[in-house]
Amino acid sequence: MTLGDVRHAALRRVLLVDGQVNDLEHQWLVQRLESVEPYTGPMQLNDLWDAFLTAEGIADGALPERKALYFAQQTGVDGARPDVELLFWEQL
Repeated sequence: MTLGDVRHAALRRVLLVDGQVNDLEHQWLVQRLESVEPYTGPMQLNDLWDAFLTAEGIADGALPERKALYFAQQTGVDGARPDVELLFWEQL
């Protein structure tokens, strides 16, 4: 399975709905952001990731590096981003 397939399956599993992977990722991020307070910021996927990672305390660097750091923190594995991201979605 590809990273996209694994991410899609994980999002369908945790959200208990079906849909396009980007729509599900959007929904998951909004839910995570709104678990703290209502989110009123920009709604593009990269904007949501930026807001989410900032809320998680990962505010420095470019978005890909920040995502890699988040995935590494969540999985406890330090490695290449695609591998660590795949593990994150498999464990979600």
